[in-house]
Amino acid sequence: MEKLAVIVNTHPGRNRAIQYTEQVLNSLGHKTIILQGHDYIDPLDHDPTHVFLSAVPTNAQYSLTEKRAKDFVSQRYGWLKNLEIPVMGICYGHQIIAHMYGGEVKEMKNEKIALQRKIRVNSEQDNLGIFDGIETIEGFVAHNDYVRPPAGFSTIATRKRICYAMKHSEKDIYGLQFHPELSGEVGKELVKRFMELPTTNTTE
Repeated sequence: MEKLAVIVNTHPGRNRAIQYTEQVLNSLGHKTIILQGHDYIDPLDHDPTHVFLSAVPTNAQYSLTEKRAKDFVSQRYGWLKNLEIPVMGICYGHQIIAHMYGGEVKEMKNEKIALQRKIRVNSEQDNLGIFDGIETIEGFVAHNDYVRPPAGFSTIATRKRICYAMKHSEKDIYGLQFHPELSGEVGKELVKRFMELPTTNTTE
């Protein structure tokens, strides 16, 4: 079955993070459509099989610790909770998922923007989904905030007790604080496994 990934640009301007995600998806043989999340959209209008919520540039001023950003995201991303197809939020997209499902986004006090960091998968727990069989990830990280996962989500990967990956208990909804598209072969494998998840939508 042919797969179609909608990548929602969570930044109102040019976003290089999307280009890297698109390159990985195209290298895996999947089609992509990019939508601007700052417009009123419904990804299902494009019949995707999978949806990605992108990161934003590291200098973007859209912290979900601030009321203005919270209100804006709540207005624009109401469609997220109605999706029944696989969703992956990357970095800021991860924070959007946490916010929309009732979790918290907090400012990091100590460790700030970095590059490659070792992230540990909580391999002792059940329902790891696309992380099954992976113990550690040399993840590319570039963020100022972190999340406290909402009810209904489990933390499946951590660094310094901070959630770097979470999964919905019933749906194929994943939030990744790190960038899989920039995290080597393991990151690419995670994207590959995500795109292999079953979906209710099909493309002709």
